[in-house]
Amino acid sequence: MTDFHSHVIPRVDDGSRSSAMSIEMLKAMKSQGLSTVCCTPHYYASQYSPEHFLKMRDSAFEHLLKKLPEDLKDISLLPGAEVLYFPGMAEAEELESLCIEGTDLFLLEMPFRKWSEREINEVFALLRSGRFKIILAHTERYFYYQKDPQLFRELQSEGMVLQSNAGFFLNWKTKHKAVKLLNDGFVDIISTDTHNTEDRPPNMEAALALIERKCGKDEADSLIKDGDALLARHINAD
Repeated sequence: MTDFHSHVIPRVDDGSRSSAMSIEMLKAMKSQGLSTVCCTPHYYASQYSPEHFLKMRDSAFEHLLKKLPEDLKDISLLPGAEVLYFPGMAEAEELESLCIEGTDLFLLEMPFRKWSEREINEVFALLRSGRFKIILAHTERYFYYQKDPQLFRELQSEGMVLQSNAGFFLNWKTKHKAVKLLNDGFVDIISTDTHNTEDRPPNMEAALALIERKCGKDEADSLIKDGDALLARHINAD
């Protein structure tokens, strides 16, 4: 099973605070059936150049790999980034370096407000460029601001993958909406978006169990299979 969105690399962003915490997160992920973890710290163009970010991320990632115990070395860890939209993104030449390593999968975070026409047009331009496959991070968070669900249908029709967080299905305030969005076709894959072992721990197993109870085993199994198939189609892409 694949997790496309996590903050398990220590001391890079607001995710894991230490290698020890990262190891505990990975142990929990493995126990929940995750075999591939995409490690996607936040990337903000206003704060870092891609070169600076990648140097910082890769140093922390290599340090974590050296600390991994033997029983975690069978998990495939793929460094990447959760890239916050920035103006001019469609013309930026360096975006490919921020894809999940070894793939052409690009995890995009959008602003938490109503998107401007320029922002929407830029995202469509990126989708139509064919440069990479875009995964929209925690899609459920944007429905509050983008009132017309047709926008998300159009994004899907252009090839965008809509990712929802496992925690969305577990919070008593949002789980009914989560099930509705899944039933309505607005959830293509789920991921943990785990940040730590405390208030945002890995929770894939519990989310899939809830989905199985509410929507059936076939739906839960499909989310797993669709995620693994997405990675298989785009790994080592030219």
